[in-house]
Amino acid sequence: MEETVSEPDIAKAMSYKLRHEAFVSGLSGGDVLEVYKVSLVAVSAYAAWCFLQSRLFYFRKPYTITSLVADFSLNWMGPLFAITLYSNMSMTLNLLIVGPAALIGLSQPVSRTFQKIAKEGNSKNAPELASYLPKRSYLTCYRGGMLVLTCAAILAVDFQEFPRRFAKVETWGTSLMDLGVGSFVFSMGLVSARGTLVDVYHDKSTAFVTALLQSFKQSLSVLLLGIVRLVAVKAFDYHEHVTEYGIHWNFFMTLGLLPPFVSVIEFMPKHVPTVFIALIIGIGYELVLNYTALSSFILTAPRVDVLSANKEGIFSFIGYLSIFLSGKGTGLYTLPSSISGFKACLFPQTKSQFKASKSSDSRIRVVGALFGSSIFHNALFYASMMWVTPSRRLANLPYILWTVSYNTAFLALYVAVEALVFGKHYYYGICVPTSLDAINLNGLAIFLLANISTGVINMKMKTLDATRFQSMTTLVLYLAVLFLVSIILYRHGIRIKL
Repeated sequence: MEETVSEPDIAKAMSYKLRHEAFVSGLSGGDVLEVYKVSLVAVSAYAAWCFLQSRLFYFRKPYTITSLVADFSLNWMGPLFAITLYSNMSMTLNLLIVGPAALIGLSQPVSRTFQKIAKEGNSKNAPELASYLPKRSYLTCYRGGMLVLTCAAILAVDFQEFPRRFAKVETWGTSLMDLGVGSFVFSMGLVSARGTLVDVYHDKSTAFVTALLQSFKQSLSVLLLGIVRLVAVKAFDYHEHVTEYGIHWNFFMTLGLLPPFVSVIEFMPKHVPTVFIALIIGIGYELVLNYTALSSFILTAPRVDVLSANKEGIFSFIGYLSIFLSGKGTGLYTLPSSISGFKACLFPQTKSQFKASKSSDSRIRVVGALFGSSIFHNALFYASMMWVTPSRRLANLPYILWTVSYNTAFLALYVAVEALVFGKHYYYGICVPTSLDAINLNGLAIFLLANISTGVINMKMKTLDATRFQSMTTLVLYLAVLFLVSIILYRHGIRIKL
């Protein structure tokens, strides 16, 4: 006998879909300072890991089951608890995480075994380029922590345990999830600086057409993911927040189109630093929003054609381009093993400049440069708020400035933690949590898996009606799957390039 679906069941399903859309719509965000305190849990977890590693050498490789669980508890459960159970007590959670580990750090010297392995690792002769652009543990941990928090939030937002003030705002305001998408773009820009640094170091240039074609080739897989996501959302009638990017646009399309536009900007005159080009784009975009009808068009125009149907995604791309370039400009002085001076913070340094400065530890300089950048952008952020409110939907100037000031400040904290806890006893192989190294290795692939998992869970479960126990159990298991998949790929040396 063929099973039929009754009209009340259809109405009930439609009612739940409307409830879900309402649950994530019409929000106004929360306090900027609270976002900083919640995000700080990721840094606190890393600091606790560093104390345990340097004093007790607790996380020896390969990991034991207990050290694997400890890594997961600190670097994955910490951020999850910060945005759910401890959302109203984020500073308490910070103290609970870092306090006991700091006591161990203050009461015990650096482990002799840890010192020995660090010394042996640093005594190995690295190739010239690897000496210039080594793997930076603070960058891995910054990006890994950001990815974990982002993956946790994209599912947690569908549960009652996740405060509405952390969810994406409708139009005006600031929130944790608004900052998440901007931070993802900033971190992509940051690591993209490596290619530019390599070219300048080798005094090599690529023809414009070749570079443009290469960037389009890089983008194809991500753009294809955007198309697949669009088809899947429409086919499964998945709940949508149309004012986020539009009817057809999504975040993968924004990510996919960034490289070709950046490659065009790369061939502009080199006399203007990348960070200032980013600022010029942001200011120019804001002026257009304020002194033309563009802002009104994005916010109020009916969706009657392809452009108006996807107005948020299309025009916010300009703001994300500015954020990406800011990240790239930041990468010019955070990726090299040493920087020769102020000019090296603005332009990629040549081989001769690097050789003149490579004897000194650049971490203190990097911390100073990052905090300086954060203070500069933060001052501009609060100044711009005298005229306009931040808007992730528009990706306007205050949103750009806030994203850059936040990311430079938090990256500075990661550098400072590494320098203070490890000091001269440093070697990448033992100074990075395996789970953060693993998720960083396959960041976009794990982010895609997180999106797919979120969709499946929402189709199989009424997240809005879940109890606290059901909510937290689902979220912990979800993160555990992402954690294990990233670890398995890492252990087998598999890197999925998208």
